[in-house]
Amino acid sequence: MNKNIKDFFFMLAGMVIGTYWMAKKCEEELLCKEERAQRNARSTKSACRWIRAIQDNKHVKDYFDNRNISAVAIYGMGELGKCLAREIEKSGIEIKCVIDRNKRIKAYEYQIISPDDDLPRVDAVIVTPVYDYKAISENLRNHTDAQIISMDDIW
Repeated sequence: MNKNIKDFFFMLAGMVIGTYWMAKKCEEELLCKEERAQRNARSTKSACRWIRAIQDNKHVKDYFDNRNISAVAIYGMGELGKCLAREIEKSGIEIKCVIDRNKRIKAYEYQIISPDDDLPRVDAVIVTPVYDYKAISENLRNHTDAQIISMDDIW
């Protein structure tokens, strides 16, 4: 009888520990998915703001001209970054480099540099991952004196 009670308590302890471990593992995964969903929602909102600006006949060139910006770096070459690069190319503003943590990205003919590298002289750095603008801009301030602008500020 003592062996059965002992086995029962070991089984119960194993179930409790296993349940706790699974709950922790699932919680981390859910938090990652929630964060990704929030980032995607923020990027979608930014893209919609951009579309509305275009519909209102506002152009990226006007924003840069009004601020005497003639050379920029783009931070982030995800889908929004690629679209922004094409828009800036059409405006005649020089894109000196692309800043991205992923060195393997394809960024047209632009030099790709790490966020921790020294940046070439530019008038502004445009940050496309708007969901993380604050942290990115704080890091960039250690590497450049250029204006650091959220893509949302343009629209």
